[in-house]
Amino acid sequence: MDLFSIKDPHFLKQLSPDELENLSDDIRQFLIESISKTGGHLASNLGVVELTVALHKVFDTPEDKIIFDVGHQSYVHKILTGRINQFPTLRQYKGLSGYPKTVESDYDTFETGHSSTSISAATGFVVANKNQNKNDQVIAVIGDGAMTGGMAFEAINYFGHTDQKMIIVLNDNEMSISDNVGALSKVLKGVRSSRGYINFKNLIPRFLKTPINKLTNALKYTIEGTNIFETLGYKYYGPVDGHNIPKLIKYLEVAKKETRPVIVHVRTKKGKGYEPAENNQEKYHGVGYYEVENGNTKKPGLSWSVGVSGIVNDVVKDKLTVITPAMISGSGLNVFKSRDLIDVGIAEGHAATMAAGIATMGQKVYLPIYSTFAQRAYDQILHDICRTDLHVVFGVDRAGIVPNDGDTHQGIFDLSMFMAMPNMIITQPKDLSEARELIEFGFNKNKHPFVIRYPKGNTSNGRECNVIDSPTWIKEHEGNQINVISYGPNVTRIQELLVNNGISANIYNARFIKPVDKTMVNEIVSNNLPTLVYEEVIDTGSLGFYLNAKYQLNAHCMNLTDIPDHGSVEELLKHHKLDDESILKKVKELCD
Repeated sequence: MDLFSIKDPHFLKQLSPDELENLSDDIRQFLIESISKTGGHLASNLGVVELTVALHKVFDTPEDKIIFDVGHQSYVHKILTGRINQFPTLRQYKGLSGYPKTVESDYDTFETGHSSTSISAATGFVVANKNQNKNDQVIAVIGDGAMTGGMAFEAINYFGHTDQKMIIVLNDNEMSISDNVGALSKVLKGVRSSRGYINFKNLIPRFLKTPINKLTNALKYTIEGTNIFETLGYKYYGPVDGHNIPKLIKYLEVAKKETRPVIVHVRTKKGKGYEPAENNQEKYHGVGYYEVENGNTKKPGLSWSVGVSGIVNDVVKDKLTVITPAMISGSGLNVFKSRDLIDVGIAEGHAATMAAGIATMGQKVYLPIYSTFAQRAYDQILHDICRTDLHVVFGVDRAGIVPNDGDTHQGIFDLSMFMAMPNMIITQPKDLSEARELIEFGFNKNKHPFVIRYPKGNTSNGRECNVIDSPTWIKEHEGNQINVISYGPNVTRIQELLVNNGISANIYNARFIKPVDKTMVNEIVSNNLPTLVYEEVIDTGSLGFYLNAKYQLNAHCMNLTDIPDHGSVEELLKHHKLDDESILKKVKELCD
């Protein structure tokens, strides 16, 4: 059929299983070709084509609510709800979001971007329906490792003891972004491979007219042990072939008629239908431009993630434990595979407190974590690490404005979070040479909680390294018109911009954001020049906010006052008046 004629999913009700299969093939081919031009989450969406078609076939959306955990697998849902014509703008500035967005469509019932939230949100929808005497179905679709997140367990634990109806579709593709880890992964593997109890349970009703609950409950202990979900109070169906539309429809229809909590366990293949993605699911989880014919991607330069990981691996010669919350590839951690690299799954809070335990024993530990995901470990970092002044080194990846993924993934809040924490040292290098200097200091000359922030994108090796003995700033350039304070790669950017435009500025590299260099701050206060503080962070809790409050610096702050959406870094900087033109304009105003 003509995919571009789809306005809503109601047409699915009239299609036969064969027609639904053909539709799925067409959607899969469209995704392969379209994402090659825009980039995006390829493998996860290819894996849920048939599942999403079946969900919209069985349920009556948008009255029935489908909530996608994480949300990066919602591309098929967007096609079926009439947004295919916007796909050339996917993840582009002011274009189609790569995640559910309520402002885009009534079919996007809940916005998601972080992991393990869908069941909790669905619980809220069920409660709201009950309060309003509604009988709409609520379906949480969770997978890609999101079940390793503690919040998912909390929600499952709570809802399993209620007498209310909710359907959880467990999209089991044996992957998060990297391979799934943990005991639950092993439990699911056992359920997948052991059909004895499931087949027996399905056959029993055909032969017995008496109630079978007691018999089947007794038998499941002897045949394969207790199903973890049934133990928690859920009616369990599966595993179901997630690429077999008739079977999916059958089990979803059965689940729809249930009156208590239900889990439908669906097995899918991440990257289904595109050989390069099937063979390298991690690489094609989120991908840039690629050639459809062979899957070849543009060879990237040296990323900050890989560069910082390589430096840590070089600098720390003795025993080092590296902990990651399911981001081995994303955080460039392959270099640590020959060392003590522990993937804890999507469990940032657990990762932080585990790191605290290691540090308590006097051992070195490194926890690289995306800025936006560090928010999920706020309490553990504050309570278990900073409060007791433990030597844990954090790599805060994707700090600052992050392109394409939108407002759920912006790295602009971690600084406000860390600034409030006692004993925490916060740094950001302008290049990899300064990163090496700061990492040397953080591991070998410092005994406090230590953060090194770095942005998404590529960088260079920089210059020869110096030794840092104490938390100090660097005065990168002398001038007599204005003081400019910044940190990270923006230091070099601003220096080049002002020098090239004939502005005489003191450029201060605040590589130690906390604690501040009081000597430099006193120099800035005493020279009586106008002062500008430039940062890619939210305004409250920023360095500029702190300097004005603590030292009465009276500086003008250029930073963010709301959350950037999706687009390139250049477009987002311009939108928020942080681009080169805006910097020059503000500097000239302050100098006049």
